[in-house]
Amino acid sequence: MSKRNIEKLLRAALLEDGPMVQALYEFEFADQIEELKQSRARDNEDYLMAITENRGHVAMILIDKFDTVYSNEQARE
Repeated sequence: MSKRNIEKLLRAALLEDGPMVQALYEFEFADQIEELKQSRARDNEDYLMAITENRGHVAMILIDKFDTVYSNEQARE
């Protein structure tokens, strides 16, 4: 997929309330949550946000300073 197409997908998902895919979130992030929490704490950051695109689908994760995990639309809000 071209850089331009990925940019369009991310723009739609993040800025235009486009769809995000739970299955992609589970595939990319679900088994890494503890590692991501540790990374956020180690870096002494208030938030960690990661976004992924795969075959035209988008998913994201947001972890706050209390280690609350938000996925996809919750994370976008």
